[in-house]
Amino acid sequence: MRKLLFAMLASFAVTGTAKAQFTTSGNITSTGNNVGIGTSLPNGKLDVNGAILVLGSSGNSMIRPVVGNSRLAGEIGAYSGLGFGADDGFLRLSAGAGSSANVKTFIDLSAYSTVPDMDRNIVLGTGGIEQVRVNSSGNMGIGTNSPNAKLDVNGAILVAGSSSNAMVRPAIGNLRVTGEIGSYSNTALGSDDGFLRLSAGAGSNANVKTFIDLTGYSTVPDMDRNLVLGTGGTERIRINSSGNVGIGTTHPDAKLAVGGVIHAQSVKVDMTGWGDDVFNDDYSLSDLKDVKNYIDENHHLPGIPSESQVIKNGIDVGEMNKVLIRKIEELTLYLIGQNEEINKLKQEMKAIGIKTPASSQL
Repeated sequence: MRKLLFAMLASFAVTGTAKAQFTTSGNITSTGNNVGIGTSLPNGKLDVNGAILVLGSSGNSMIRPVVGNSRLAGEIGAYSGLGFGADDGFLRLSAGAGSSANVKTFIDLSAYSTVPDMDRNIVLGTGGIEQVRVNSSGNMGIGTNSPNAKLDVNGAILVAGSSSNAMVRPAIGNLRVTGEIGSYSNTALGSDDGFLRLSAGAGSNANVKTFIDLTGYSTVPDMDRNLVLGTGGTERIRINSSGNVGIGTTHPDAKLAVGGVIHAQSVKVDMTGWGDDVFNDDYSLSDLKDVKNYIDENHHLPGIPSESQVIKNGIDVGEMNKVLIRKIEELTLYLIGQNEEINKLKQEMKAIGIKTPASSQL
């Protein structure tokens, strides 16, 4: 080692005065103003074919290669104090800087350090600012220098891809996101442009999964612009692109479509009219004979849907109640008319001396 060091110093001295070409034991070559170590054809001011080892007794030894001025065909290593409690390593690779720190791009590697912020970290920086850190616990931080989880992101996460659907699935406790999770994919006309699933559970047992699916435009109709909520691995609620909400159905055809029983303490239906026009003076009751003929022919009351119609189309609760009220009011008018006829007959029978049984009158 001492011989090599002496030879290097001698070569620099000779090169500096005479700028002559010389070779020392086949290890060092000087050609003009270039010096080669491990190569006979140096292509730069210092051309090293092999590893460079830097040792020193100071707290930190550092080598900072400048791009374009130093060619290293091997490995760069930096080592420092090995004593107990002493800093034992720091290496920075950087480009840029000069008098403007905000243009510097760098990679810092640190071993044990008495400075907590430099203790066993890998740091990547751009624009002179730290951007990514991997600490001694194996936690990675993006936008934070104190990652508290395997991936700790201080900012928004954007997932983009060329596939028909891009997806991000955060697992509770393993991903900390202090910003927003977004999922985007193709934006070309006619292409699927987004799918995001948030889920918990699943694994090999799909029937324990709870999930929320959000979809943008999709060429698959069942996935086109929907918001889906599921439990037990099964879809429970869907809001489609028309704003219809389905509970227990994947194809809601109304603002609220329920595929099952509704249990409520009260149901209120807004109406635009009611059946009280039956009591208007100009309302004409159908003749009971005509009503009988209609029933004999159709097997249901006039104005009431048939059984087959109800089975096929269901009923509108508000409209059906209005129709039923109309029928009750018509029936009341028929009874009033019948009672008037009965009372009239009683008066006629009494007038000719026929005794009639006592009865209540309306």
